[in-house]
Amino acid sequence: MTDAAVSYDPTLLSQCPADSPATTPRFVLTGEADITGNGTAAPFQKSPTTGVITLSPLQVCITGGTEVAYSNMTMTFQTGAPAIKHFGNFPIHGVVRLPHKPDDHDHEHDGDRR
Repeated sequence: MTDAAVSYDPTLLSQCPADSPATTPRFVLTGEADITGNGTAAPFQKSPTTGVITLSPLQVCITGGTEVAYSNMTMTFQTGAPAIKHFGNFPIHGVVRLPHKPDDHDHEHDGDRR
């Protein structure tokens, strides 16, 4: 996703899938995802007749608990997203591995592990 919108709006947060045990929705990212497979546009995104790539509307919810504020994430492709043909319209669950604190300004070397 590029240029995703970040929201703390309770209306959008209420759309986040429920976790078990329950978590508290913290924020929601919404935007269009460009899906690739092996470095090229995913087949479901590219029109076989025109070659035009259609992006997939995606919602990412970040949730957490009382001890770890940002612990879970779900990705849900929205109705009409070409990616639903491959991934379906059910939430894809994941975990937040390393949240950055608000005072972290340099994310340039996030991938460096020395």
